[in-house]
Amino acid sequence: MAGGEDDGSCPEGFDGEDCDECAPGHFGESCAPCACVNGTCDDGRTGTGCSCDGDWTGAACDMCPAGWAGADCDVCAEGHHPSGADCVVDEPTACRADSASADHYVDPVLGFDDPNYGGGAGACAFRSLEYALSRAAGKIFLSGGTYPLTETIALSEGQELECDADDPGVLSGQPLYETSHIIVRMEPNTAVRRCVLRGEGTTPGYCIQASGPAVIEGTQIEDCGGASLRASGTELSIVGNVFASGGTSIFFQ
Repeated sequence: MAGGEDDGSCPEGFDGEDCDECAPGHFGESCAPCACVNGTCDDGRTGTGCSCDGDWTGAACDMCPAGWAGADCDVCAEGHHPSGADCVVDEPTACRADSASADHYVDPVLGFDDPNYGGGAGACAFRSLEYALSRAAGKIFLSGGTYPLTETIALSEGQELECDADDPGVLSGQPLYETSHIIVRMEPNTAVRRCVLRGEGTTPGYCIQASGPAVIEGTQIEDCGGASLRASGTELSIVGNVFASGGTSIFFQ
């Protein structure tokens, strides 16, 4: 095929005397155009297209790397959070949520998966207590800080809520559950250890409602209104707690 670069008769993107070469800024067998936003074109028939600068990705080098967003790709994308120098997905992956032996850690500040946080491989950090409750089959460890509640915390059978002995987590609020205000509702074979439950003095109200075998240990319960603890059933273990409510400390039904 004659012509080419001298007379402009080559198809769009092609060049050369026989129109068998790519024009500058075009690449591949079809001499497709490069549209590099943050990169340079590796052009020619054997070229691969845009070669991106830095961490830019995508065919036109106009996309942030996975987990990043912003005009300069310097903030975490939605559904991701900082973890060291990276942005990682919110979904916990460092432990098996269906394992009864796995500890699930809740930390509103850290809020990311960290196999070293809290003492060894298999530990997870969750951003919210509600999310941990939905995933954990065993122990849920609550780090120091205040956790304002918008609804009753319900412990299912086998779940244990434990707080840091030196810096206990504070469950704050007195959400409405049926006709009474309850902060924590405990099913049989559950436990609350070393936490602080702080109500708002509303009557009627109970900071904890427990049924059947349950353990409440080293927990401070205050400002609950009606009673600190409403209990039913048998084999309830109450050890080393502090009841600082204006109403009844324990109400058995």
